[in-house]
Amino acid sequence: MSCIVYQKDKKTGNIHAYSSTSHRDPETKKVITKKVYLGRVDPVTNEIIPKAEKGKRKRLISTNERESIIQDVREEARKDIDKLTTELNEVREELSRVLTKLGQLLDFKKSVSEALQRVQKVD
Repeated sequence: MSCIVYQKDKKTGNIHAYSSTSHRDPETKKVITKKVYLGRVDPVTNEIIPKAEKGKRKRLISTNERESIIQDVREEARKDIDKLTTELNEVREELSRVLTKLGQLLDFKKSVSEALQRVQKVD
């Protein structure tokens, strides 16, 4: 009897497919299971991607396409970094203004407290 068995790799999260056949050994009277690796399961389509031949690993995309994708991702990252840097500078300026106002309010509070103490001494 033959069936396909799926196993999930705990480290990578990839699912691998195996062809499993079982038969009974007449001498030992034990069940013997033989598994043959079929390939990895595509997470999107759930199709089995056949294993590559030894020494001939197939690439899904060409090197030029890979470099183009990497360059696009880097450009997007640079744009995001520039945008976030601008926002950070704006927040820093606003924080500086708030701290200045807070300092002014603390000075005002101190002068009001001193004035109240003088008024209480006069009474």
